[in-house]
Amino acid sequence: MIDLLPSPMISSRRRLRSRRGLTLVELIVTLVIAAIIGGAFTRAMVHQSRFFNAQNRGRQARNVSRGALNVMMSELRMVTAPRGVLAASSDSVVVRVPYAFGVLCGSTPTASTISLAPMDSLAYNQAGVRGYAWRDSTGNYAYVNASFVLAPGLVTDCATASITTLPRGRVVTVRPVVPAAAVPGTPIFLYRRIEYKFGPSLVMSGRRALWRMNLDASTSEELVAPFDASARFRFFVDGATTSRANAPAVLDSIRGLELRLAGSSERTALNTGVPATAELQTAVFFMNRR
Repeated sequence: MIDLLPSPMISSRRRLRSRRGLTLVELIVTLVIAAIIGGAFTRAMVHQSRFFNAQNRGRQARNVSRGALNVMMSELRMVTAPRGVLAASSDSVVVRVPYAFGVLCGSTPTASTISLAPMDSLAYNQAGVRGYAWRDSTGNYAYVNASFVLAPGLVTDCATASITTLPRGRVVTVRPVVPAAAVPGTPIFLYRRIEYKFGPSLVMSGRRALWRMNLDASTSEELVAPFDASARFRFFVDGATTSRANAPAVLDSIRGLELRLAGSSERTALNTGVPATAELQTAVFFMNRR
């Protein structure tokens, strides 16, 4: 029998007949290999994501602790003892914070004039002032706050007492009058009552924040959040080398604070749903006069 098809077409048909698809076994093997590779890749990506999440959560927690510390230390280091602490508990402290220092120029029957050293304008311009404290002959500060009134004074009143007010310094008058035991040149400072407190956050619902409250200006500021429930204050008292958990009955015996700032991350862990924590512990001691 004679094949009437041209030879090129015969070759093409033979090639088509020689081709075949994947068998079922080959397809299954291919899918298994792809699944193994895909699973390994997915597992690596999940592990990497958890690693970066853990790193980020730890960094957030440390930043919370450090941010709180930077704000608090500048004020707590200026607190004097005794009589610097007005109230204390494991989650809050109220302290007398000096914000302007100077010397007594002199007194009249109605007011005393003080020459204040140059200070940060922000410290001067904050609202609220509770009173003043003058240093007596024993080196302790006596606080005066009843019916306190602060008003501008005259540089000439200090010049008469041979006291020069420095550039950018200020002269003020205060009432009640500084006691007669204080002579011109006696160190004096003005102070505010500041409360630091751990409480519910307004920025992050359901979390804990550190608050700073100016009690004499009736203002409050949420400094940083969130904190773990273990964040707290501890207390150093006279005669002790370690801190104690509870404030003593006699607050004048407090010589410093131990700050346990357990910062918490904003995000939770992917696998546990729990935020990371980073506890920063440090101590700040007051300007002791005993």
